[in-house]
Amino acid sequence: MNKKCIIFFLMLFAMLACGGDDTVVDPAPVPVRRTIIVYVTADNNISSQLQNDITEMIEGSKSLPDDCRLILFSDYNIGSTGLPYIAEIKNGVKTELREYANDFYATSADNMTDVLQWIVEQSPADEYALIMTGHGSGSIITEDTIATTKYTKLYAYGYDNDGGQMSTAGNKWMNISSIATALSNLKDTDGNRLHFDYIFFDCCCMQTVEVAYELRNYTDYIIAPVSETPANGAPYTSVVPILGTNKDYIGAEIIKQYIENTSWGRTGGIAISAIKTSELQKLLELTRNALHDIHEEGVKLQMNTSHCIYYFRCDESDDCPVLYDMKNLMLLNLEHSAYETWLNQFNKTVVAKHTPIAATPWQTNINIDFYAFTVTDDNYGGLSMFIPREIYDTVERRFPAGKSLNKTMLTLEWTNAIGWHDLGW
Repeated sequence: MNKKCIIFFLMLFAMLACGGDDTVVDPAPVPVRRTIIVYVTADNNISSQLQNDITEMIEGSKSLPDDCRLILFSDYNIGSTGLPYIAEIKNGVKTELREYANDFYATSADNMTDVLQWIVEQSPADEYALIMTGHGSGSIITEDTIATTKYTKLYAYGYDNDGGQMSTAGNKWMNISSIATALSNLKDTDGNRLHFDYIFFDCCCMQTVEVAYELRNYTDYIIAPVSETPANGAPYTSVVPILGTNKDYIGAEIIKQYIENTSWGRTGGIAISAIKTSELQKLLELTRNALHDIHEEGVKLQMNTSHCIYYFRCDESDDCPVLYDMKNLMLLNLEHSAYETWLNQFNKTVVAKHTPIAATPWQTNINIDFYAFTVTDDNYGGLSMFIPREIYDTVERRFPAGKSLNKTMLTLEWTNAIGWHDLGW
C-alpha cells in the first residue's frame, strides 16, 4: 500500500472517530437503591377496591424516583385469568413478570416466603420495603393459619380464597406469627436475613403492639392504621411517589398523604401511626414493670377500661371491646410519676401519628363506636394493646370453643413476655 493510501485511511479513521460525538448512546441503568414490594391479598370481597389501588399505583409510579423499583404481587388478576401474578409498575406502566399456573393461598407462610423471595432475587437492591394490603384485624387470632379447618375464618391478615371463586368455605386468614415465620425465611442477595426499611400495612387494625413486637426483627418501622379503614385504602397516586423517602421520615410522610388526599382523612381523620421497632424492647420492659407494680398478689389484675379508647369488638352484638389504646390504658391505670416515665418511652416508640378530629370521629361503623369516648392528644396514642378480661372466656362467636382470647393471645411474644400468668391469668 502506497503512502497516499495510508494517509487517506488515517484521515478517514480520524473523521469517523470525531463523528462519534453525534452517536446516541443509551444511558447506563440507574442502580436500584430500594425495591418496594406490594403484597396484595385481593381474592376476597374487596377485590374491586384493591384493583383501584393498583390503578392508583400505576399513576403514582410516574413520579417514583428512578432508583426505586415497585414490584406488585396480587393473588387475583381482575379481568384476566384470575390467577396470582407478579408485575413491575414503572413510569405509568404495569409490566407482568410472572403469572402462576395455579391459584394458591397467599395467606400461607410458605407461599408468602416463596413469592417474596422470588421478587428479591429478581429485583436486588440496597434497601427493601414492604406494603401489605387486604383485610386485617391486628393481633386478634384464633388458631394458626392454613393447616386448620377450611371452615374457620383465621385472623389477622388476609383473607384469601384458593380457587379464584368467592366461597366462604375457602376463606383463609393469616396470623401475625405466620407472617413473622414467612419474613424470617427471606434472604438477601448476600445470603443474610432480609430486613425491610419499613412495612406499611394498609389494612384495618394492624397497628397493635403485639404485631409490632412479633415483627420487630424484620423491619425498622411499621406504619399502619390502629383502627378500621375504608376499603378504598391509601391514596396511592400520592403515596407511591414518596415511597423512596428516608426511612426515618416515611411514616410521617405516608400519614400526611393518607390524611390530606382521602375524603375520610380530611373530614374526620383516621387512626394511623408509625412506630420505631428498635424502641419496643424498652417499652416492653417498662410496661411489664408498671403492670407488675400495680398488681395485687393472689388476684387477677383487673385493669380499668372505663371509657378507654378501643379499636375492635370481639362480638359485634356484644359490648366486648378489645385492642385498647395503649396510652389511654396506661393513663387510666398508672400513678402519675409511673405514667410519665412510661410515656417518655412510648413517645420514642410511636414516632408519628394522626389524632382524629374530636368533633367528627374517624369513619368506622362495624367494630367500634368512637362516639362512645373522647379522643384527644392527651389520651390517644395510636397503638393498641391486648389485656386479658374475663368476658373473653365467654364470647365464642368469633372464637372456637375453648379458644378464647385469654388463651390464644398469650401465645404471642409480647403478651407472653408481659407475664400475664404471674399477674393472675
